[in-house]
Amino acid sequence: MKKHQILHIVSWFPSEENPTSGSFVLDHVKGLQDHCENTVLHIQFSENKKSTKTEIYEGIKVIRISLKPFLNRWRIKEILAKKAIGQFLKKNAAQFEAINFYGAYPNGIGIGKFKQTYPQISFSITEVWSAYHYNFNLPENSKGKQRIASIFSHEIPLFVVSSALGQDLRNFTKQPNLSYTILPNSIDADLFNFILPEKKSGRTFASINHWSRVKNPEVLIEAFADLLIEFPDSKLILGGSGELIPTMTNLVNQLNLTEAVQFLGNLTRQEVARTLAQANVYCQSSHYETFSIICVEALAVGRPVIATKIGGMVDFIHETKGILVPEQTKEGWLNALKKMIHTYDQFDLEKISSEICDRYNSKTISTLYFNELVH
Repeated sequence: MKKHQILHIVSWFPSEENPTSGSFVLDHVKGLQDHCENTVLHIQFSENKKSTKTEIYEGIKVIRISLKPFLNRWRIKEILAKKAIGQFLKKNAAQFEAINFYGAYPNGIGIGKFKQTYPQISFSITEVWSAYHYNFNLPENSKGKQRIASIFSHEIPLFVVSSALGQDLRNFTKQPNLSYTILPNSIDADLFNFILPEKKSGRTFASINHWSRVKNPEVLIEAFADLLIEFPDSKLILGGSGELIPTMTNLVNQLNLTEAVQFLGNLTRQEVARTLAQANVYCQSSHYETFSIICVEALAVGRPVIATKIGGMVDFIHETKGILVPEQTKEGWLNALKKMIHTYDQFDLEKISSEICDRYNSKTISTLYFNELVH
């Protein structure tokens, strides 16, 4: 029987040059491969000339269109994206039964028109972006904010990765009854599964991120410095790159933590899994997260999580799986680190892994996703 044909229009997707960009998108699309034929249209902006190339990435057909804005303005990018997608659909829409905008902005700026032009196609939006929580840093009544909000005014099915993001979108669009379906990110349960820790002391902590300001690493590092006073054998592993690495390195040096803190730099997904296995506990001190796939991956390996009590993490981190920190202070994080050490033996690591792998594995999530996409 012929499989359903689905087009995913995305702003982020991995490539050979950047294999971790949009890995969560790849996970969702790969999971759908058992159910349907997927094509990814990757719209990206470049300082180089406009280009189009088609490739197969991990078994998925990917068409990458690079656009060159003559001005680095989001309004210009909206216009270019709408035009490029319109031209693509004019030539290719007939082959697809469903079109999913993975990330509504800027690619979805013309979604209302596309829906009218191709009524035989089922359109949907899958949203993951934390920018709605911050109103895209736009003034409340700005035209830019109104244009973005208008994307969600066409009665098009909306999937979000967490209840927090759904509420963010309701607030952003000023639609208190905006309908959405929660569709969590999925994990590779073959890669992220239970591994018994070498030392069950609860004193080796890890945190892996692309280190931007929102990840807020300073509060974790400062709390860890105070933890060493009582537990001098504790370790902190920091993986990933990003703009804050120099700041983090300087802070570690200033606090004389070089013997206790290890920087690993960029990690492949296999290296992420191995790093989580080396730790006892995972920490995520972010100011905000719409979901936090790394926290779910840590739980899947069987590592309890300490995280800020915000956003999507509230959906899956409960008292049997970790500790939620209600305040973004050094004292709050220090108390959580100490509590984890004192109560570590109470966590059933294998049960944590089993429950998370059952709930968030790719097969389970992809079945839910497919049933929603092709309705």
